[in-house]
Amino acid sequence: MRFVKPFVFILMAVAVFGLSIGDAFAKYPNKRIRFIIGFGTGGASDFLARTVAKEVQKTLKKKIVVENRRGASGIIAAGVAARAKPDGHTIVLVSTSYFNNAALGSKKFKFKPIQAFTPITLLARTYNIVVVNNKFKAKSVKGIINYAKKNPGKLNYASGGIGTGTHFGTELFKWKTGTNIVHIPFKGTKKALIDVIAGRVPLMFAGAPAVLPQIRSGRLRAIAVATAQEVPELPGVPTVAKTVPGFTNLVWYALFAPKGTPRDRVQILSRAFNKALKKKKIIATLQKRGFKPTPSTPEGMIAYINQHLKLVPKVAKKTGFRLKGSKKKKK
Repeated sequence: MRFVKPFVFILMAVAVFGLSIGDAFAKYPNKRIRFIIGFGTGGASDFLARTVAKEVQKTLKKKIVVENRRGASGIIAAGVAARAKPDGHTIVLVSTSYFNNAALGSKKFKFKPIQAFTPITLLARTYNIVVVNNKFKAKSVKGIINYAKKNPGKLNYASGGIGTGTHFGTELFKWKTGTNIVHIPFKGTKKALIDVIAGRVPLMFAGAPAVLPQIRSGRLRAIAVATAQEVPELPGVPTVAKTVPGFTNLVWYALFAPKGTPRDRVQILSRAFNKALKKKKIIATLQKRGFKPTPSTPEGMIAYINQHLKLVPKVAKKTGFRLKGSKKKKK
């Protein structure tokens, strides 16, 4: 298996030399901005993009049009953005799943997955929640581990698809706990949750935005959250780390512009999005859906990405986490 190594970006200057932010805004943007996302309409990620874009419009004084190009863990959307004119009027949002595919050498990439872009900022993070259907006997992370070890290969888990954050999170759990749990991939989180609720698959590491409504309605039972501390959205629900020390599994969303986008325009975009992400109203709105706004510098975004790109091959080596049709890396 060919793994992608951590990348080094050529970064824009921290300040725009000889140009005030006021002058820059007068020159850019001069038309609406195309915001491409790799997710369908009406989903949690679509909600994230549209919520933040609506606020950023107020700063940029130009309309931001969200364009949904669903499929292939964000690769389709990224491909469209990579081919766009690098003038600051096209941006793209990708998630952890995209970087999983990059690290595992997906053949779906017809362009360089990271080098084709210029970083803008992290947009938000969310977390996975360990959920089970109400018939499943285990009541805790320890109970799941014990059941899996007593019944190796007999416990199944659902994911939103091969290479997704839900897939990676559970494989990471398998590595850290030494358990043998069988992966059942679905075409999307919604379809996976339907089977978990119905009891056809007992377990899932599901993203908070998608699964919180199911937990609140009582259709699914939350076992633990994959965060460092307990979360206010689920009072009393422990962390996985309480049983598996140091375990976290976050899903995050990164904002890029096509490579070659002028650095002053990238800086304007970065400032505008970070400003929106710090608004109390935006923070409260996103937190209700399980998102935590994560404004960052381009450098901070790169460090986050590189950390993940180093982790994915380690998990793959220990668990066999890989894409469909790929081969295990030879030792």
